[in-house]
Amino acid sequence: MAAAGSLYGFDVATDVPLARLRPGAGTRGLLTLSVARVDEPSGGEIVHEWFGPDVTFRMHRVGDRLHCSCSVTGSFVVDAAAGSIQAQPRTDRGTDEMWEHRMVGTALPLLLAERGDMVVHAAAIETDAGAVMFVGPAGRGKSTLALTAPSLGLRILAEDGVDVDGDGVVWPGPRGVRIRRDVVDALALETRGQPGATPRRKATYFIPGALYADEPVRLAAVVILAERSGNGLLAEPLEPSAAVPALVPSLIFGGSDRLAQAFGLACGLVERVPVLRAAMPDDLAAAPDALRALVELASGEGPGDGSEQVPRDELPRRRAVAADRSL
Repeated sequence: MAAAGSLYGFDVATDVPLARLRPGAGTRGLLTLSVARVDEPSGGEIVHEWFGPDVTFRMHRVGDRLHCSCSVTGSFVVDAAAGSIQAQPRTDRGTDEMWEHRMVGTALPLLLAERGDMVVHAAAIETDAGAVMFVGPAGRGKSTLALTAPSLGLRILAEDGVDVDGDGVVWPGPRGVRIRRDVVDALALETRGQPGATPRRKATYFIPGALYADEPVRLAAVVILAERSGNGLLAEPLEPSAAVPALVPSLIFGGSDRLAQAFGLACGLVERVPVLRAAMPDDLAAAPDALRALVELASGEGPGDGSEQVPRDELPRRRAVAADRSL
C-alpha cells in the first residue's frame, strides 16, 4: 500500500481515497489506514462512552489497542505500536464524507495521542510570531477563524484537530474546513465542495492550496474561545492555573486511562506559551477585524504598526484597544 499523501507530518498509506490528506510527503514516518473487518473486542475495559441525540461512541482498550465504535460511521481499531488503523464503515453508509471526517478527525488524532503527541480539538493558523491555536467547543468560532485567516494573508495549519509534538511544534493537519454553508456564504469566500449542503449543517469545504501552511510551525499562543460576546470582541489573558481546566475538555486522548498523561501535556503547554480567553462577536462581518486583534494580542504585539512588543502582564490594557478596533 503506497502513501497517498501526508497528515500531521506523517506519510499516510490508505486503501481508500481521502480528500483531506495533504499532497506533500511526510517526514515523521508512515501511518496506514485499511478497510477491514473489525471484530467485537474481547477482554479489556471500556475507557470512554458518549451518548448523544444522533450518535453514540465507545472506546474499548484491549492491551495497547483501542477498539472504537460509532453508531453513525462504523468501527475502527487504533494500534499505536504498529502505526495503523483498521476501519469497518457501516455497510449502509460506506466511505462517505462523514466517515472520512471520523478517520481524519478522530481515528488519526487518537493514534497520534497514543504515540505521545498532544492533540486538541482546535484550529490553528500560521502567523509571523508562530502558530496561534483556537480552542473551544462547537459553535465558538474555530472554523470561522480558520476560514477567515487567508483574507488577512495568514495561512491555515489545521482546522479539524491540532497536533503539537513534544517540542511545541504544530504539524499541518487535514486540508479543508468543516463549517456550515451559511457561514461560508456570509464570509463570501472562495471554496469548493459540498455545493448542495444544507445551510445549517456542517460539511467540508476546500480552499486553494496556497492558503494552507505546508511546514510545521512552533506554537506561539493559545486562544480559548468562550461564548460569543454580542457586538464586540472580548479578550483577556489566562494564568496557567485557569488555562489548564479550560484546555483539558478539548484534548483528544484514548479515554480515562490516558487522562493523567493528557493533563500533564496540557500543564506543560500553558507554561510554555501565553493563553488568552476570548469571545468572538456575533456579527460574521466583524470576524476579520476580530481575528486581526486576536493575533496581535496572542503574539504580544501592540495594536499599532505591529512592531511594538507588549509584555504578557500588559495584555489587559491592550485588550480594550484591540477590542475597539474589532467593532
